[in-house]
Amino acid sequence: MKRLFALLVAVLMVTGLLVLIPSAEGDELPADAIVLDYAGYIHEAYNVILAGDEKTVAELTALGHGEAKDMNYFAVIVVDVYDKVVEINTTLGRPDGVKSDMVCPENGYLIGLNGGKEGYGDIISKIQVGDSIELINVDVDEVRDMESGNVKLENAGFVVHGAPEYYTNMPITEVDGTAIDEGDVDGQLYYYPAEKDAERVVDSESVNLRYSYIIICDKNGTPLEAGNNLVFASQDTNFQNEITIPAGGFAFSFYYNKDNTANQELYDIYAELISGLEVYNETVPVVDSTTYQFVKDGDMLAVVKNEKEEEESSEEEEESSEEAPAESSEEEEESSEEAPAESSEEEKTSAPAISAPATSDPAPVDDGAPIGLIVGIVAGVAVIAVVVILLIKRKK
Repeated sequence: MKRLFALLVAVLMVTGLLVLIPSAEGDELPADAIVLDYAGYIHEAYNVILAGDEKTVAELTALGHGEAKDMNYFAVIVVDVYDKVVEINTTLGRPDGVKSDMVCPENGYLIGLNGGKEGYGDIISKIQVGDSIELINVDVDEVRDMESGNVKLENAGFVVHGAPEYYTNMPITEVDGTAIDEGDVDGQLYYYPAEKDAERVVDSESVNLRYSYIIICDKNGTPLEAGNNLVFASQDTNFQNEITIPAGGFAFSFYYNKDNTANQELYDIYAELISGLEVYNETVPVVDSTTYQFVKDGDMLAVVKNEKEEEESSEEEEESSEEAPAESSEEEEESSEEAPAESSEEEKTSAPAISAPATSDPAPVDDGAPIGLIVGIVAGVAVIAVVVILLIKRKK
């Protein structure tokens, strides 16, 4: 019995080690991803992500390092709440490369790429203003909530996508609580923003949502709910009479019917969001929240269509079509594919490198692959197997 108890204690110890050993989490980084090493500033040759609403580089680096730094040897990329690159400063070295006054947008973030990190020139040449950034295994809200210091990231990075094409672009009228006259103007779009730190409740009667289609979005422009024709509370309280907009998010409404098609494009998007569900006198969670993103751009509303899923499905179709030909044709395809790969590699090496000042920060440390998790799992399985065998023998 004592032996059995000792083995059970060993199992618990191994389980504890599994929690303590660092391991990679989340999605695997794609081949074209750019690695992010730290959340919060670190004064070494690493790539970092910083976040803090309307805080300057000087303020954010002081949080991570204890004193303000100018990030003169980093390229700093400013990304807004919609993951759009709005500013890039790639100048390295003092005085021209000082970036102390660059500002992080509200709900956005800054990416710092160190000029001393291997591959810097090739990486920075691929990023342009207007591009879309896809963060992987990084939670910007958690980065923003960091009060001080920095955190080593595991299996984190980002992928650069080209500038998204606006599917449609429409003028908006911002509504701050003023009542709207009944009978919307053809093609008019009403916009209801919530404050950054508080939800906003809008009742149908105050802004006349009686004959409107409504879409509610979070702070990133991701659609959450959609619906139409909300009854006034003075008419009937048995129906939905108001909408709740999440903190930092927004809603918008528009008028449409079969005889008045000024908002046809937007109505088609609305119908796609709810996948053709019969919705009336209420809002419901959207069925598809990944295809479209809504972006307020000045006094216009833009709708960005995400083509990522379509691209992935087309790639799968191409892969399956490549497997169909006979072995001889596959060999021909492989040989024909190998040749261009070598030439493209030559083109990369011959591309002009971005010059950097003579002095550089220390080279990044290679932490290696996180094997602790694998070792821990193997040890844990082995101990559990021994316990099971002893239990079986004891019964015999």
